[in-house]
Amino acid sequence: MKTKRLIYKKNDSLRISGFTLIETVISIVISLIISISIYQIYHVQHNSYLIQQQMAEAQQRLRGSMDFLVSNIQMIGYDPTGTSGAGLVTDFPEPNDIFSDDIDYATNKDIIAFTVDDNGDGIIQANDDEHIAYRLRDHVLERYKTTEGAWELIATDIDALNFVYFDAAGNVTNTLSEIRAVEITLLARSKNPDYRFVDSTTYYNAQSQIIFSPNDNDHYRRRILITRVQCRNLSI
Repeated sequence: MKTKRLIYKKNDSLRISGFTLIETVISIVISLIISISIYQIYHVQHNSYLIQQQMAEAQQRLRGSMDFLVSNIQMIGYDPTGTSGAGLVTDFPEPNDIFSDDIDYATNKDIIAFTVDDNGDGIIQANDDEHIAYRLRDHVLERYKTTEGAWELIATDIDALNFVYFDAAGNVTNTLSEIRAVEITLLARSKNPDYRFVDSTTYYNAQSQIIFSPNDNDHYRRRILITRVQCRNLSI
């Protein structure tokens, strides 16, 4: 039996394939760049999503609060018997005399108080939610609840509540007996600040009156809503 011999030529060499150190380093650097880019894209999109979500919540809070105010303010002076004397007031009688200083409608633009004869019995009941008031306190919109004798929370993160009053001719007035319509301005902010954003906007009502100016380096995003309510019961 013949045995085959493997004969190598003198100049033959064994070839070994693989990556050099430089190639490995370059691959790692490229991978890092790609990973960082992907993270940055994700981070930007995630932050954008959070901002959009917060602003959607702020818009929803704003509209819900405005609907609540409008539905109540439309009822100012509701008095089916014509004997209750319902209407705008500067304070309530006992036990709901909650304002240590009577409301001055010429200067107190973030508070309103009124009465309605809700059950139509010709009497304004002190404990039957026929004394109604709204105010803004520490960025919280509140409603006075007479059945509990306390202010209840309506909405948080509200930066401005502003009322302007009009007579039958559409002129601005602060005389309660002349008021026939109320303009409401609400300014809501995002729940959390966005530190990549600075709000330097000055906010106005429809009468070009300043209702809110942010502090320096204010990072909240805001939405404003203005509407005018015709108080149909006050014209009767």
